[in-house]
Amino acid sequence: MAIRKLNLVMSYPINWSIYSVMNNFVQNFYDALKHENFMEHFEYKFEENTIILKSDVGFSKEWLFFMGASSKREKERKYAGKFGEGFKVASLVAYRDFGLGIQMESRDWRLSVTEAEDEIDGVRVNVLAYDIDSKEFEESSVLTLTNAKPKHFEEIKSQIDHFYYVGNAKFGKVISLGRDYAIYESIKNPKEKRNWGSLFINYQWRDSLDLPIVVCNHNYEVTGDDRDRTSISLYDSNCAIREVFRKINEDEAFVLLERCRPRWKNTYGNDYKGRNWYRMLEILIDKVAYSPRVKRKFLDKYGHEIMTAGFYWWTNSYKKKMALEWFRKSDYHNKTKVVSSLFAEFGIPNIYELCEKNNGFAEEAKPNELQKKYIKILENVAKQYFDNLFCYETLPNCRILLNKEAPILGKAFSQKEDARITNNYGHVVRSRVSNIYLQSYILKSDMFSEALVVYLHELLHQFGGDSSIQFKEALVQMNQIIIDNMVEINMFAKDWRAVENVAN
Repeated sequence: MAIRKLNLVMSYPINWSIYSVMNNFVQNFYDALKHENFMEHFEYKFEENTIILKSDVGFSKEWLFFMGASSKREKERKYAGKFGEGFKVASLVAYRDFGLGIQMESRDWRLSVTEAEDEIDGVRVNVLAYDIDSKEFEESSVLTLTNAKPKHFEEIKSQIDHFYYVGNAKFGKVISLGRDYAIYESIKNPKEKRNWGSLFINYQWRDSLDLPIVVCNHNYEVTGDDRDRTSISLYDSNCAIREVFRKINEDEAFVLLERCRPRWKNTYGNDYKGRNWYRMLEILIDKVAYSPRVKRKFLDKYGHEIMTAGFYWWTNSYKKKMALEWFRKSDYHNKTKVVSSLFAEFGIPNIYELCEKNNGFAEEAKPNELQKKYIKILENVAKQYFDNLFCYETLPNCRILLNKEAPILGKAFSQKEDARITNNYGHVVRSRVSNIYLQSYILKSDMFSEALVVYLHELLHQFGGDSSIQFKEALVQMNQIIIDNMVEINMFAKDWRAVENVAN
């Protein structure tokens, strides 16, 4: 028996987890066999605190002697290509940190991992070493790990499914299969509550997916990747998925689009918070919508149960409120799912279109003669008590909202004011209000206080929107004027109540 000392000191500062150790041990066999032959020619078992990994492919022990040596270097870089290096470092950590016994044998040799004293520039150090012996020739390779625990074997089994091969327990039905990519349905792990998907890059698991699909990109080069990284950036993960999606045909895109249904409602705005499927869905929808046959198939199956939002963050907030309020109260609410605007490619209507078609927006009209009398009283109060607060040469036209289902009591139509105009309280006019709209049902004999507050509120929008500081300051000043003149203002309530009596 001979001792072979390695150029790896026992104090080498590396802190691999048991995950990385077992991953590298399995990697040795996977690289040697390739994915086509992996499970057919690979065996593993656990008995009496011993883990045995075996394949029917042999190799020379010299590959285990030198750091950086590899019997698996390939131009295409599909495999790790660091057989010897991974084995030495994994053996160091397994022996030193986890107390495992390591024995490797192949062809006519057998070695056991140990340590030995050495001297560097007069300093005594311990280095990783092999006890090497000869054996009868056999074209196979066997790794034996002693002092192992059940959790170590569980990690081995887990790591086996972290490599791409036919028969992988994570792989379900094939969705698409190409020379340099593959997509499968994901098989649910019985130990987990949900069916997580996976991303495999260069034949190894690199990321979890929140959809039940397995995406495999065999050629993607991860940015700044190295053998010690167990995770990749969200950017690389998304890019690798999109590369694969671009290669599939329209029928495969249809199947995959169905599997991505839990993410149909995603919007581009979430792109900065985590993985977003917007760009992936865009690719799939383009492929499906481009084919008349597959597009028809999609519409026949899903067209009746989805609609697009039809608005974005810059959409007029009033119209958005109106459309959403109509949708919540419509028959569509319990029958239809609102999905990403990307689905507009299928000609699917959006909330705006359906709201308008079903008269969901607040239609408006000129006030009738009775309503004009109520509005005149509101205008008189505004002129007499709020003239110093507002900056109107002429009060805006007042019109009537006809849709009682609208989620508002009033609204103001305004445009940006370029001139510098300031009221007596120092508030600067931001908008030119040309029209004010009031709900017809607040112009009733018992609604004077409510109608006045709504009317004044809409007039204040010349100072900004509801959330602006200046508008809120003006609102406080308006309330103070009402309090200071409560008795006089209430006198107008008598005229208000008399309007309907006179009309009758």
